[in-house]
Amino acid sequence: MPPLVVVAVHHAGSGGGWTHRACASCLIRERLIPFTFHPLRHDGTRLTYPEIVPGELVATLAPLGESNPPRSPPRSGGCWPPWPAHRTTP
Repeated sequence: MPPLVVVAVHHAGSGGGWTHRACASCLIRERLIPFTFHPLRHDGTRLTYPEIVPGELVATLAPLGESNPPRSPPRSGGCWPPWPAHRTTP
């Protein structure tokens, strides 16, 4: 049986509630976001990646399941070129 990833949680007031799990192929097919990466104030229902997110990226992230997503390399120098400390006039 493939590893299953939690994609939704419903907390019941008087009981244990329920947990919805999905395999990696279901994560890709349904474009599901693992529960671990839902926003903090989300109500626990299933979230899907927006259509603007490429399918290739969804397929790359799905096998990671609930582990940490890959980190992009740190940007060196930021968005702007460094400002010179002083200007020299000719």
